Amino acid sequence: KLEGGMLDNKVNSKYEDYGSYMIYGADHDTLIFTSSRPVPKTVRTALNAEFFYSIRPASYRKEGKPINTGWSQAIQLSDESGRISGYIRGTQAIFADRIIFAAERDLSSGNNEGTSYLLDLWEMTKRSDGYSTPRPLNEINDPDAWDSQPAFSQDGKTLYFVSNRNGGSGGLDIWYSIRDAEGNWGKPLAVPNVNSPGDEFSPHCGTDGKFYFSSNWDFDKNTKGSSGKDIFRADYQIYLGLQQPSKPVKLDDAIRADAKKYGLDFPSYINYNSEADDEFPFITPDRHSIFLTSNRSADLDKRNIFAFSLPKSKIRLQVNVSERILDANGIEILPATIKTGLPLTIEERATGATID
Repeated sequence: KLEGGMLDNKVNSKYEDYGSYMIYGADHDTLIFTSSRPVPKTVRTALNAEFFYSIRPASYRKEGKPINTGWSQAIQLSDESGRISGYIRGTQAIFADRIIFAAERDLSSGNNEGTSYLLDLWEMTKRSDGYSTPRPLNEINDPDAWDSQPAFSQDGKTLYFVSNRNGGSGGLDIWYSIRDAEGNWGKPLAVPNVNSPGDEFSPHCGTDGKFYFSSNWDFDKNTKGSSGKDIFRADYQIYLGLQQPSKPVKLDDAIRADAKKYGLDFPSYINYNSEADDEFPFITPDRHSIFLTSNRSADLDKRNIFAFSLPKSKIRLQVNVSERILDANGIEILPATIKTGLPLTIEERATGATID
């Protein structure tokens, strides 16, 4: 069953709310996102945005309740060192013990004041008192360009980001950098096959093995789109020896094809894309849902966070169990015999859901 929609005002606000990231836990699940809502600040910056988080019981996920319901009142994310709330200005990419985020260029000045709308990428690593002092990714940042919206590949070895630097296809483009064995990021390159003369935004490497991003370009008609930013999905293909996204398809068309393949209905009231701007896709760890950001039906055209389920195939599982009896020396006494009527419990590791 496909369902979902806008998260309520415990998560969304009348300000900008965008860029979701999901962490599953044994007791509760955590949604991390960026918001421009007012918070007590000691630093004045040109771009005010902070991390917030909301939780809901893990039982909601295991019981299959709608992904957009049950979330708690959002709280500003902070750590003991105060570095997260003191430095964060834009969207985040999280992998293992590190966070890469976008912030104003003059973040490194002694008083951490910001006055510019140009953004750079910064990195913090987790330590006992919270997170390390942010360091600029000078090997990636372009001093004359806007660099933001980072996203890790599933193995954490490739960093995708958005930039308007020279060398792209036009406007904002998606770039990538590969981390070597010593942990150093390589020279950034434009992602082939998905950048256009328009603008590309918010890349995401889904847990389903697909590449997601947003664009204001119509790839079918090879012209600028007529419905703002839309979310696209692309498969990976080998290009110059590397796995690279290729042949982007509008998300609704891609998911409609999935639903047809799985024999599921695609209800008319489910719209992953809209006539407004749709961006920042995020596939949940169990691949059952997608979070996205949209200014559809939002107050004063501000962006809000939405979440929808995704069609999944029904699995028919056949388990055959046989028993062999060996003596202490490993010599077979009785050959393999099929066993029937055994009580078995099947567990889905991603969600913890079980069935007997």
